[in-house]
Amino acid sequence: MVYGAGIQNKVLEAMASGVPVVTSLQACASLAAEPGRDLLVGATPAETAQHVLRVFEEPGFARRLGESGLGYVRRCHDWTAIGRRLTGVYDEARADRARRPAEQASP
Repeated sequence: MVYGAGIQNKVLEAMASGVPVVTSLQACASLAAEPGRDLLVGATPAETAQHVLRVFEEPGFARRLGESGLGYVRRCHDWTAIGRRLTGVYDEARADRARRPAEQASP
């Protein structure tokens, strides 16, 4: 798939499974994954084909790519990590509200 609804989640699911991922620019545009380390990104059909061939022809590279993609998902998309970031946002909002004068604190 080049692009479609939910494709980013499919990329993340494959990475979370440790599968080496070759994808399009559009499919990973909002991810912080590093192309060449966590996944391979093809800007053209020819480049995408070259990446796919490399994955098939270099099993060691494919294994490292899959492991790195899995590491990215664990670091950046793990529910525990996301929960910690969200808790930090809430804590920051509470602290900001506590710093405001009482008359401004009312909605």
